[in-house]
Amino acid sequence: MGGASGGEARDIDGRQGDEGGEVSGRITVWSWDVAAKAMKRLARTFEERHPGTTVDIVDIGYDNAYDKITVGLRGGSGLADVLTVEGSHMPRYMGNFPSGFYDLTSLGGRYGGDFDRAAWRTVTGKDSAVFALPWDIGPCALYYRTDHFRAAGVDPRSLLTWDDYVAAGVRIKKATGRKLLIMDSTDAGILPMLLQQQGQAYFKGGRVAVDTPEAVRALTLMKTLHDQGLVDYEKGWDGLVTGTKEGKATTTPTAAWWTGTLTDEMPELKGRFGVVPLPRFTPAGTRTSNIGGSTLCVPAQSKNPRLAWAFIQFLLTDKANQVSMLKREGTAALRRPHD
Repeated sequence: MGGASGGEARDIDGRQGDEGGEVSGRITVWSWDVAAKAMKRLARTFEERHPGTTVDIVDIGYDNAYDKITVGLRGGSGLADVLTVEGSHMPRYMGNFPSGFYDLTSLGGRYGGDFDRAAWRTVTGKDSAVFALPWDIGPCALYYRTDHFRAAGVDPRSLLTWDDYVAAGVRIKKATGRKLLIMDSTDAGILPMLLQQQGQAYFKGGRVAVDTPEAVRALTLMKTLHDQGLVDYEKGWDGLVTGTKEGKATTTPTAAWWTGTLTDEMPELKGRFGVVPLPRFTPAGTRTSNIGGSTLCVPAQSKNPRLAWAFIQFLLTDKANQVSMLKREGTAALRRPHD
């Protein structure tokens, strides 16, 4: 079992934990932000349903999460029993560490038809083996500070194109001194969202695609925002949250799970945020996009994989739990299995 980069993944012995067979003991789960908060709440319900079990949810923070996970996979030790891994990272981990995760095909494969097809592809490896269950996707919108827009006399509903967005940013900065958005200078920032809005990813035809018309439009927009002095550069997730709290920028174009972060991390700013659809690149262009999306998996190092699977199954295949996380923690991107 335990493997780094060689060998094959092992199945979890026994029946499906939450539907049949007894589970017991203790597991640790790694996650972050409102996802960790949601799991902490529902872990208590799971423990009540399964006497003799303990589920410890550890918020490891987003900024260091993948360093910790990668080191643990390479070293073959030190990981939790359940890991939160974004869908964009999971295929790379499956490829680099084929024996690093339990094969969940016999337990979770039957749920494939219930999940979004794109999300399901992020958790399936060679020969359609299943190494995780999808949790959420990240439909995007434009979050904004109502007080900043009001002070500048800008109607957020007028931001129909990205050109409108830039023009509004110039006006808001002149009136309030606030920048338009926060980005990390060491990160891709809004580029993946802008590419997806135009139906493209980083790669096209097997090649890195930065010279396509879609990529040029996206990168030109990012350069314009910078050149106009509309970007406040902060470091990582913590910088984004702190900068938003302090009112350093007036908008956040991001995924729906940002709602949960606002309500959980900034209760003192209640009533000061609104949301509208993303601007589009052209008058006839799309106003939708997607950022992120998470999965839950069981690393091969887990000492209690049956309990780990039972908890994942409890969280992600139960409609009531998905709806509960949507309503209580504001994890608005949670996608539930079909009825």
